[in-house]
Amino acid sequence: VRQSDLLDAMASALANALPRSGQTDDQPQAGGAEAVLGDVLLAEDNAVNQRLAVRVLERRGWRVTVAPNGREAVSLIEAGHFDVVLMDVQMPEMNGFEATAAVRQRERGTGGHVPIVAMTAHAMKGDRELCLEAGMDDYVSKPIRAAELFAAIDSVLKTWGAKGPAAGPTAS
Repeated sequence: VRQSDLLDAMASALANALPRSGQTDDQPQAGGAEAVLGDVLLAEDNAVNQRLAVRVLERRGWRVTVAPNGREAVSLIEAGHFDVVLMDVQMPEMNGFEATAAVRQRERGTGGHVPIVAMTAHAMKGDRELCLEAGMDDYVSKPIRAAELFAAIDSVLKTWGAKGPAAGPTAS
């Protein structure tokens, strides 16, 4: 069994096991569904992982845009405003490392910074460090665990919030 196949099977099982009612830590905060925390770009090529992440994020109050590959993620970052980017490492057309490098290169010219959190099935020793060295601001492993994901998002927003979490791309 390949690691990615096992991850996909686990993500599918977890997506079906998420509670549909009752209070959980991934539901919107006080104020209900109308309270939007901000905009997240989810760069993820796997449909099951996309559905799971979108559901978890939207239940917490985030507005989510999905990019199925790194090239589209870079285009969306350049064209829009995102408070945080959740970047899968392995994607077609352009992987997460290449996409992050492209975003960081552009930011050198604009002076902005969009927080990027690596979301990856790579959970071996040293993988976190590789992601951070590549310019990502934090790292979470898959399958997605809501508490860990939200802790990473909160951490990068706290770090970059003073500069405007997505002060990066500006419309011209």
